[in-house]
Amino acid sequence: MTIESSRVSPPTAVRRRLRMHHLFALLIGTIIGVGWITASGIWIIQAGPIGAIIAFAGGAVLMTLIGLCYAEVMAMLPSASGAVGYSYAAFGSRAAFWSGWLLLASYVATCAFFAITLTWLLDILNPAIRGPGLYTVLGDELYLGDVVAIAFVGSILGFTNQLGADIAGGLQTIVVSIKGVLALVLATAAFSAGSAINLSPLITGNTATDSAVAIIGVMVTTPFWFAGFDVLPQALRECAPELNLSRLGRLIIVTTAVALGFYIMIILSASSLVPRAVLLTFQLPTFDAFETAFGGVIFPRVVLALGLVGVLSAWNAMLFAGSRILNAMSAAGLAPAMFAPLSQRRRTPARAVWMISVLGCGLGLLGRHAVNPLVSAASITLVAAFVLLCLALLRLRKTRPNAHRPYRVPTPLLAWVATGLALGLLVLSALGPLLDRHGSLPSEWVVVGVWIALGEIYWRRIRKAAQSNHESIQCALGSS
Repeated sequence: MTIESSRVSPPTAVRRRLRMHHLFALLIGTIIGVGWITASGIWIIQAGPIGAIIAFAGGAVLMTLIGLCYAEVMAMLPSASGAVGYSYAAFGSRAAFWSGWLLLASYVATCAFFAITLTWLLDILNPAIRGPGLYTVLGDELYLGDVVAIAFVGSILGFTNQLGADIAGGLQTIVVSIKGVLALVLATAAFSAGSAINLSPLITGNTATDSAVAIIGVMVTTPFWFAGFDVLPQALRECAPELNLSRLGRLIIVTTAVALGFYIMIILSASSLVPRAVLLTFQLPTFDAFETAFGGVIFPRVVLALGLVGVLSAWNAMLFAGSRILNAMSAAGLAPAMFAPLSQRRRTPARAVWMISVLGCGLGLLGRHAVNPLVSAASITLVAAFVLLCLALLRLRKTRPNAHRPYRVPTPLLAWVATGLALGLLVLSALGPLLDRHGSLPSEWVVVGVWIALGEIYWRRIRKAAQSNHESIQCALGSS
């Protein structure tokens, strides 16, 4: 593989072959990952099946508003390197650096989450896969099979992304299509065998206030389950030139609606197949509910297959987005120069792909007890990046009022509402771990704090160059 030596890779250097169906697959594959297997029981227990559906519907509306803000800025600056380029256009190099730095943390942590979940599902599928134990970390024993599975899948996804966006997008389309078929099979089976009696109580809580608190408790977690449209800006730089940018808003609305339909199906399936008292005892509610209701191996294995497909699609999307962010930052001088060159043959950020893959797999080797801190850290940093994006939109409307906008948020008020909601989500995502630990220092705060400290050290090192190289940074980020 030959690598070009130039530091700045203009947006037009990459191959532009992605189309709208690739974007849909990339987006829906990111939103619907695998967390529903482990978390659906928490949603149902906390709010009841209808309460959980109400919470997810509210979360879908909330995240759609933020997504439409993305759509307007994406259409305005389609060659920009995502939130990094938007932040630079609005506020300058410091905001661009922190936007990228926060997103990198979120993408790497999420890749690690998928790596850990992969080993979890494989262990359920066949415990013999784990093999001999190798080491213990954070109280969890890691096995040879875990390490091999993470390394193998991480390598396959890394190699696929190195080949090009069209190859990665094609893989994503295939995986998402398989996911859709499996989801329909499960929905049909659940609705034919389930009972409405098992849904009771529809909403938890003895009073309206208790019910509202329970629903809100679930709704504040939904941004993590609906997050995914932040990968679109990276993909736009490699989209076919004839792509109709005015359809980006519709893409986000449709994709969020499809994801909401999937989550509703999962909630109703798990809660209708078995009585609530039985569901409370399950570690993996969706899998255990199908196993209890149908017995045998067919439908439980379909659940696991759907989960494994979800791991592949979401991990692939995170790797794609993370590598493009790292490459853009490097080309702009906001990250080490070694990640800026594109491969000469494929025109892909190969070095950045492998770096994100290695970091994600490496953190994945921390084991299952690292899942909660990783998910919380990913949520905090992602929502912080959302806040920067919404603020960038408001700023660009003032500084570039006459800029061409193929898509515009329907009313200006929605942008302000989305900004306020994003700020509220940031506060809730940061305070949530503290409340869960009853005042003790959350490990998530330590992880995020260390990452921010490292970012500040690196920023101070590059600050002078970043603030003086306006033209080269603007070219690299496509923010003109």
